[in-house]
Amino acid sequence: MRPPALIAINLTLLFVVVVAILLTPEPAGVAGAQHERFATMSVGGDGPARHDGVYWLGCAFAALTLCLASALMALGVERDGSLRGIARPLIACLGINVLIWVWLAASYVGYANGESSRWFLALPAPTAILVYVLYPATSLFNLLYVVGYRRFVLSASDVEAYQRLVERRARRS
Repeated sequence: MRPPALIAINLTLLFVVVVAILLTPEPAGVAGAQHERFATMSVGGDGPARHDGVYWLGCAFAALTLCLASALMALGVERDGSLRGIARPLIACLGINVLIWVWLAASYVGYANGESSRWFLALPAPTAILVYVLYPATSLFNLLYVVGYRRFVLSASDVEAYQRLVERRARRS
């Protein structure tokens, strides 16, 4: 499937998820309650109840956003219907990032429900996954772009075609 079709499908799915989130009724007490001692302070509400009905929609939104970014990267390198060999590495980067995102999301559910109190390098497990695993993993996309720039984005044949085009225009002027 070509990148424009992937982008259109992805944007449609993102729209559906956003509409579903907007149509989900707000749980009671989601904004917290007034603090019993300090009137100007609010106390957080029930964590799991706050996410009821929208948590996995939010997770789907984030995963679809990763897919959209990958499709946009593919759109930038497509020439004449070819992805120039970037499809497999791009899908691998996307798969790794989506798996880490699912791990993070599942970890947060346990944390919000009070099931897990694991800490790693002074951070709760979900935050540690975000900071120490997901953020560096997104660098795989940057690495793919930098390492594959001459092969996927601007190849030698692209430079030659551009130079021929400049010479033709220069002769016309």
